[in-house]
Amino acid sequence: MNPPGVGFATVFLSSLLGFAPWSLFWLVVAASAGLGFLNSALAVLLEESAYHRFSRTRDVLNLLAVGAIEPVWFHAAHAWWRTIGLVRAVTRRKAEWGTQQRAGFTPTRSR
Repeated sequence: MNPPGVGFATVFLSSLLGFAPWSLFWLVVAASAGLGFLNSALAVLLEESAYHRFSRTRDVLNLLAVGAIEPVWFHAAHAWWRTIGLVRAVTRRKAEWGTQQRAGFTPTRSR
C-alpha cells in the first residue's frame, strides 16, 4: 500500500511538469470524489432500507449532503494526518498531545 496522497501527488506533478494533461488530474480528482460519494450514498441507502432510523426525508438528505462533501475535505485532511503520523513513525518521534485537563467528572474516593 502506498503512503497517502501518492497518487494525487504523482498526477499533479505530472500535470505540472507537462507529462500529463490537466484534464487527467481533474479526472482523477472527480473519480475519487465520485466514488467516495457513491460509497457514502450506498451506505445511507443500505442503512435506511434495513433499519429505517430516519423518520424525516430531510435527515437522509443531510446525510447525503455530508457524504458529498466528505471525500473532498475529510479524506484530504485524513491523508494529511496519516502522512504526519507516517513521518513521525519513520523518524521515531513521539506524538505530542500536550497537557490534558480532566473535566466533567468528580474525583472518586479511594476505598
